[in-house]
Amino acid sequence: MNVKPFPGPSCIRLYADDDDDRDFVDEGFAEKKGKDKGKGITECKYKGTSSAELKTFGGQQMLSADQTIPRRDLSVAFKTYKRQLSNYQRLQLANNYCKAAYLEVMSLAKEAGTWVRAKPRLGNLDDLVNEFRTPPLPGRKMEVSVATAVIPDVLASEIAEMMTLSMYAELQLPTTLVPTRYFEFLRYGKEIMDGIYIIVDVSSRYSDPFAKRNSERRPSGVIIREHGPEDCEIIWIENVEVDETRENLYSTIIGSNLAYGAHRWVTTLLWNLKRDKSSFSDLKIDVHPGAGSFLLALTQAMKRFFMECVSQHPDETALTVITSGEDPIRILHNKKLNEYISFVGVNSFRVQDKPLSVFQFLMKKDLQLEGIVYGLQEASMDEYCSFILSKTLTEDTVNAHIVCGNKSIYEDSKSRMANITPSGFAIMPDGPGGLHCDASLVTFLVQLYYDPLGNPVDVEFVRKDFLSDLNSIIRELNEKVVGEKTNGIEIIHLTQGKASCI
Repeated sequence: MNVKPFPGPSCIRLYADDDDDRDFVDEGFAEKKGKDKGKGITECKYKGTSSAELKTFGGQQMLSADQTIPRRDLSVAFKTYKRQLSNYQRLQLANNYCKAAYLEVMSLAKEAGTWVRAKPRLGNLDDLVNEFRTPPLPGRKMEVSVATAVIPDVLASEIAEMMTLSMYAELQLPTTLVPTRYFEFLRYGKEIMDGIYIIVDVSSRYSDPFAKRNSERRPSGVIIREHGPEDCEIIWIENVEVDETRENLYSTIIGSNLAYGAHRWVTTLLWNLKRDKSSFSDLKIDVHPGAGSFLLALTQAMKRFFMECVSQHPDETALTVITSGEDPIRILHNKKLNEYISFVGVNSFRVQDKPLSVFQFLMKKDLQLEGIVYGLQEASMDEYCSFILSKTLTEDTVNAHIVCGNKSIYEDSKSRMANITPSGFAIMPDGPGGLHCDASLVTFLVQLYYDPLGNPVDVEFVRKDFLSDLNSIIRELNEKVVGEKTNGIEIIHLTQGKASCI
């Protein structure tokens, strides 16, 4: 089997690398016999230990390699031995966990009262399933949610094919205040019966405890069935183990399971499918029929740049964070632009008004940010997260890609990607209610350009320029949307559970 994982910094290679002969280390009990010596089994020293010193593997508390609990009546000693697993054995181990995860996902769907009425008969997998249901360690929590939806104009087999592509994921909110969630997992796809499919994800920790991640994807997945001649119906099960939320602006939405729950991912799926099938309307200029793919690719790249700027670990080849982690204002140096000295300013704040009202105001305001002749704006709205992003376009770009449509979107890709530098906003509800929630969480991102031949600039100079734009935006939101006058500017920003005053 040759299944390649989604590109990422530490992708699991269990299926893809058939020549990998790395040793796997198992820990267990072995009898104290002299004949064991010299055969890869090492006797460990006795040391006292507390429950806090116990390590966890597969949800079970286990001692580290040089520790064991002293007991006078113990007839065996805790030892470490090295056992080399063949590629076949590793594949079987992964297969067993995937089957157990398949059983667990179907069980969760049945328990949630969906159209799944029975669990599959897969033999005795109780030991593996029990691993999936162990409680998290202190400081960690479980997030479990189930959502159903009908997907119009997409066959079940097409959805199943879409979801067999990635085995590594980074999930983040559009703010610097929430750490990125890193997942690494096995993905298992199966046609249960004619017209019914299941895609199951399960954390790679069960088969590779050394994988790099900070969040665990316990058995999760999507169950898909045909729904009429052209549509399909899905059940989305989200089941993850993550760190407890730190107190900040986004605590409410994360704690309520709105930010990462199953309903969120179903909405995202529906929006992306709708976007891919979008068409032009209300045109103000001549547009070539083939320009749609270019514009979709460009606006998607704009959103990725926005998310890269707020990432916990931005791409160091393109962006350098030059403010401290305790600073509520993030300033980044954009190293990809050579024409100007380019910086990016980012900050998140709360507005006491509905996301819909904030979106409508900022959509008009965003067009004024650049002061441009040609501009492209991405304005996408849903109940969980809305974006308003804009950037300048040169006349040559407009003529080549939009009016004439005679250039491929892949031509001149390096220079085109280097100039993906949008300004704009991300808007999320501060709690339940979607677009009609009583308050909004806004992240503001703006490009700051300086003449390389002008006076030298430092971090404080750039920070003051960004604060000028930020305070102007907040003042207008308060006066024109919220309806409150601001007497001077005193804005509280929460970061890492602490308050900083500007």
